[in-house]
Amino acid sequence: MLGAKPVTLALCVALALGQATADRASHLRVRVHAKGDAVCSGDGQSPMSVEGVEGVFCVSGQACVADVWDGACPSAQDGLEYGAYCDIVTTGVYGCKPYTEPQYESASWTGCSGSEQTIGVVGWDHDGCIDSDNVCVAAVSDGDCPAGAYCDLLDTGVYGCVSSSHKKHHKKHHHHKSTTTCPSGQQTIGVEGWSQDGCVASGNVCVADVDGDCPTGAHCDVLDTGVYGCKDGAPPTESTSWTGCSGSEQTIGVVGWDHDGCIDSDNVCVADVSDGDCPAGAYCDLLDTGVWGCVSA
Repeated sequence: MLGAKPVTLALCVALALGQATADRASHLRVRVHAKGDAVCSGDGQSPMSVEGVEGVFCVSGQACVADVWDGACPSAQDGLEYGAYCDIVTTGVYGCKPYTEPQYESASWTGCSGSEQTIGVVGWDHDGCIDSDNVCVAAVSDGDCPAGAYCDLLDTGVYGCVSSSHKKHHKKHHHHKSTTTCPSGQQTIGVEGWSQDGCVASGNVCVADVDGDCPTGAHCDVLDTGVYGCKDGAPPTESTSWTGCSGSEQTIGVVGWDHDGCIDSDNVCVADVSDGDCPAGAYCDLLDTGVWGCVSA
């Protein structure tokens, strides 16, 4: 018969292994949050991520996402000590950022004046400040940025502010406006698979949540980042089905797949569409880029 000490030791080892397994499981959920991670059962509530904070939180009303600049962010709750606020995140769209200290009416933790708003800048380790009604975000290609930064097309398929010091070091990733000169009435736009920007008529550009126009030789599609953007080549048709999709379907990027998926729907999971449809074998989830997109099941 086993003595008390061996039995106690066995129990401790089993508990330790169970805790380690749980820790690893929670670690694997950091980047892609399954719908079950946050139970938002309140009326009008939806799950929402916060930049730099692990986990998914609940928010009521229209969430701060994509181009919704005045959307709601989670209040203080477990895992989010001081709550969060709506701002432009480093991916170039609006999203929730965490407060780092208690908020009072007179608090100015960002160093911005009352008329200014904070804005994320690629290449900076802090937010910038800007006072403008035409901020560089989402589809606004000619928007304003803080001093020391410029408006550019980001790798996520939307426009955002980039540190001026990045011009020399990131030419392959960030195409400055001067690299492509477009005729009057047109604007530059990045195309996935192209080494330089293209030109497209302003007004209905394929970007963020707009299934819009692209330069000649490119087509509008859902990117892996969960937003619309331009891709190289003509759109798939019944006779040229380069992705294996039928004529009535559109291609869509899926996180975790090494190929595009196919879907025939007027309610695709993209940008701020949290209840949108995804291809078989994938589900709609909140991505780390701050928008909704399809994730491999």
